[in-house]
Amino acid sequence: YIIMAHGNLKLISARIDEETYNKISALAEKHYYWNKNHIIRKILLNVLNEYDEQQLFELIQRRPWG
Repeated sequence: YIIMAHGNLKLISARIDEETYNKISALAEKHYYWNKNHIIRKILLNVLNEYDEQQLFELIQRRPWG
């Protein structure tokens, strides 16, 4: 289980669709103590730590394709 300290974070750029962005923004607005970066980081951290390689493959292959 990987836990990243704030000093070890890497800045990346990712393109996401408008619907996904709107869902993340809505969560950030509803929970003012979370920002979009925190939400994205926690989703990725939990998915990558809880799913094995086969489950990740199936998740990535799942529709809708984007």
